[in-house]
Amino acid sequence: MERKVSTLLAIAIAAGAMTGATAAPTLPPQNLATAQQAADGNAALIAASLDVTLEKARSIMVTDELSADLAESLAEKYASRLAGMYIDHADGHRLVVRLTGPQAERTQFRHKGADTLEVHFEPGALHTRKQLKEAFAESLAKAATDMPDVHGQYLDERTGEIVFEVDPGTNIEAVQRSAKSVIDVPFRVEEAPRAATAALFGSGRLVQSVCTNGFVVNHATLGVRGTLAAGHCATGSAQTYTGVDGAVHTVSQQSVLANANADIMWLSIPNTVSYGGYIWDGSAWRAVTGRRTQGATMVGNTHCKYGQTGGGSCGTVQSTTASPGNACGPGPVFDKPCNMNFVRVQGPGLYCIRGDSGGPFWTLTTLAAGVLTHAIVGGGNTCWYTSTDYAYNNFGLNLVYP
Repeated sequence: MERKVSTLLAIAIAAGAMTGATAAPTLPPQNLATAQQAADGNAALIAASLDVTLEKARSIMVTDELSADLAESLAEKYASRLAGMYIDHADGHRLVVRLTGPQAERTQFRHKGADTLEVHFEPGALHTRKQLKEAFAESLAKAATDMPDVHGQYLDERTGEIVFEVDPGTNIEAVQRSAKSVIDVPFRVEEAPRAATAALFGSGRLVQSVCTNGFVVNHATLGVRGTLAAGHCATGSAQTYTGVDGAVHTVSQQSVLANANADIMWLSIPNTVSYGGYIWDGSAWRAVTGRRTQGATMVGNTHCKYGQTGGGSCGTVQSTTASPGNACGPGPVFDKPCNMNFVRVQGPGLYCIRGDSGGPFWTLTTLAAGVLTHAIVGGGNTCWYTSTDYAYNNFGLNLVYP
């Protein structure tokens, strides 16, 4: 008799065992995309979300991965000078490394097949990105008092500025005057919609919290498997999980991290439930192939997401050092200031809305990047996620792969 797949999470199923026998990994879903089909699906999502040709989308996929391979080594090599790093696909594919000081560095090139990534160094920046982040952190309390119109901030590595976000129609000149008294590094003020926690849904739905779950995880020490979700989806008790395939399970809350730095939790799965490292992209299942750390994530990288309300779409990483504003925990209100520890993704075809919280964000090669935590009030093309780094470093979890 054919074995039915129960999926957990934004596309998968998870199983865990506190006691008793542990279920075996599930057979793959019947319509699981092959590696080539997943790549084709990503190319189509990127082309639609960024309004580029399929050929350009495929080149973005290749050069994004080339840049990710370089991100951490470049950051380490130029740690004392690094002012910012981003990839630009507008005219060819160029990885720009901004450095302080006058010393020039030779342009490098990386090749894969017919695609080329230019690594271009720009000296002369005034501050390192570490200095910018530290300057903002030091002025955070004063900014909250002296700049009440500011509802969000992020570090723009393309320009070396702290960006203060205000509601449309705000007197920007007045905010600029206030900012000059608060912070002594480059900044700019932008009009932008406010962010709010995006209550859950997703590949799978957490019924009681109305949330989406993300990736299947394993706690090796406890011998328990489960799923990730957003921290603000915590109810303090068991929840009902409903999978894309109609499977229904009870999942139990284990650990929650809902503070100024992160918004993530994990729930364990009954030991009788089969599990597998799969996610739903809006039209097909795909296998999770690994993990992308926040340190290896670069401004300009293309990431995709899925949420049960907003569906699947892709956008460009705008900042890996971003704050959604006064939208952090602890709950139940989640109206406390967030630190600049979140990843901000934006794009013309990207869409996140309440109900997508906890859904997966992944790279173009289906590496798990994070769980969706914040979206614009009423839905929009800007999203924030919490890196899977916190699942590893704070919860002691590992991602489950097929």
